[in-house]
Amino acid sequence: MRAPPSLLQVLNDGSVVVEPIPVGGSLAASAPPPQPPAFRPRPSQSNPVLVYDGNSGSGVASIDTKLDEFGAAHRSVVAEHACCGLVGILDLGTAQHLLYIAAADLVATVADDRVYRVQRVAAIPISAAPYHSMAEEQWEATSLANLLRFFNSQHLYYSRERDLTLSAYRQQAHPAATAALLVGDGLASAADANFLLNRELLEAPRRDLAAAGYAHCLADFFVGVVAGFVGSTSISTGPRSPPLSVTLMSRMNTRRLGRRYYSRGMDPKPLAASVLGGGCSMAVETELLLETRVRPAARDTAGNENSSISKGELVVASHLQSRGSVPLVWSQTPADFEWKPAVCVSALGASGDTNPVERYLRTWAPIQPHMTFLDLLDRRQPHERTLSELFEQACSELRHGDSPYYRAAASTALSTPAPSASTSGTDEEDDCGSSPVCWPIEYHSQPVTGRTHAAYQRAVAGYQRHPGVTTSTVVRQRSPSQPQPPKVVQRGIFRTNCLDSIDRTNIIQAHLSELALPHLLVSLGAPTHLLLDIVDPLRILWVANGHALARHYIGTDAVHQDMILSGHRARCLDVMADGVDCALTRRPWFGVGIANEMILMRRYYTTYFLDPDLQDMLGELLVRPVGRDGNRRRKVLQLQRRRSVDECSAAPVPFTFVFLRKRLAPRSVCGLVGWAQCFLWLLLATAARWWEGTATGLFRRPRDLELASGVRA
Repeated sequence: MRAPPSLLQVLNDGSVVVEPIPVGGSLAASAPPPQPPAFRPRPSQSNPVLVYDGNSGSGVASIDTKLDEFGAAHRSVVAEHACCGLVGILDLGTAQHLLYIAAADLVATVADDRVYRVQRVAAIPISAAPYHSMAEEQWEATSLANLLRFFNSQHLYYSRERDLTLSAYRQQAHPAATAALLVGDGLASAADANFLLNRELLEAPRRDLAAAGYAHCLADFFVGVVAGFVGSTSISTGPRSPPLSVTLMSRMNTRRLGRRYYSRGMDPKPLAASVLGGGCSMAVETELLLETRVRPAARDTAGNENSSISKGELVVASHLQSRGSVPLVWSQTPADFEWKPAVCVSALGASGDTNPVERYLRTWAPIQPHMTFLDLLDRRQPHERTLSELFEQACSELRHGDSPYYRAAASTALSTPAPSASTSGTDEEDDCGSSPVCWPIEYHSQPVTGRTHAAYQRAVAGYQRHPGVTTSTVVRQRSPSQPQPPKVVQRGIFRTNCLDSIDRTNIIQAHLSELALPHLLVSLGAPTHLLLDIVDPLRILWVANGHALARHYIGTDAVHQDMILSGHRARCLDVMADGVDCALTRRPWFGVGIANEMILMRRYYTTYFLDPDLQDMLGELLVRPVGRDGNRRRKVLQLQRRRSVDECSAAPVPFTFVFLRKRLAPRSVCGLVGWAQCFLWLLLATAARWWEGTATGLFRRPRDLELASGVRA
């Protein structure tokens, strides 16, 4: 089902008129006419429209209710577009573009609220100024093309009825600080801006509408977009029983967007206290929601007739997990065309700076009071062993009270001791020694060695009775006249990580959700025999979730996710690596191993050919907009001009390779044809690197890295 669109009209004077977003309906019922007619005034006071006046050239928004004057001004419509919602305004310094959702599909219904997936995003210019240089024109055109390509290739979601930025746990545990669970538009003041992908794009329209006195109209035209995954399925519970809805929802923290090797760990610079997770990369919340309606009761608790509950009480049970990069200051920057770059861990903790894990927990502790770190790093690998050991050491320092932040605040706000934390091999009831305060965390190292089914089973063994599995958040939708039930919230949350926090992490989280599934059914009061009917659809949702998050962070599908579906990993090409014969697997399909190897080759190509451009786009448009910072924008343009001069003065082989790469290298490597192109370009890059003896000059680096490395701009 398509999302209901409104009408976006472009007038002959350059003005853009947008109608409010409708609620309900279908695309076929309200599609715009194929030919642009003369401008038709709409009802004035009952249906105001958003207008970007092309005559002013400033791109400032206003709410107009006197549409009859447009006809008198001899304005006519030159183009009409279906608009499911406005994403925001892209400010590139000299030009401004209005981004809107051209098509969206209904993917899930959560507690009677519709959730849509964005299918296509388009842009319309609303203001422009003369360019001062070709570098400026080239940068703006490339930035806009990369942004639209990113929006149209990722899993993006929005809802006009539900706040997708807040989990059921946060809304139930902290009702005073958040909106109600079943009501919200994603742009309310209670929404968490950390999970809004278009957070920076909404700043200009929010400011303009507030200045015009129409701040309350922002949600009538704009929508909050969340990156991640949303999938849903329905399970039949019987001929006379309401169905059971199973929804898997992942929301990505967008404070530190980036691509795989260019965004690792914590942000080196301490961010504001409102930044959730302190700027950790690849921070994702994944929520498993089970909902059903309790069989309707004819009488309320007092024994009186009650018709308000004739439809049955809606009950939602939620199990929350999180994932993210290792919360240390570390990097893994690719160089010299390496297959797997080396890990470099910063020594901020040794120099007396704040413990990065503490900085991560400082914003999470009030929201998720008990967190269990599940570390999947393989300590047999040198680059993963160092990272894992330092992570365990940082958690141990917090447990034993070696935190400067807590020592300084022990006599004031944090004088009340928190529940003690435990590390691997330490009992949870153990004391914290002489420390006045301990962080309520646990650390467990569960290395997944060999990528075998037995390794994943060992990693989750022993957590069947952990509070992060046995407890859940239960929300009951009742009318105000009915007695409200006591709060039931999840008492522990697993935070899982591996090196990329994609492939291994998704498989472990799928196993943990299966451990929590029986307890969720008990919370709903549903029969436990439904467990067998839910497992297979839930595994399919987890595979799709892994692929969606991998496309955000890496640019390809996730690998080895077939282990979620079958319980084993069908491999023939990986026999030498794992030492397991594919005849011992339950799915001895030769194509699974080939598909994984093809995905790994696509990742290799994406790292060097596509990720630098995408990293520039994410950092300069969605995280820290360059258009608002004239000094930084000037440095970016100067660096781009210097890079062009260096490319033109390069030797013949690097110059030829770079010239062909910039114009002919494919932007999409999907399918067999894309893999063949990827393989060809990797061969050309290997030959050029062998000829020159180094990869310097063959591949570009993100501009942030070049500016930070001392390149004179």
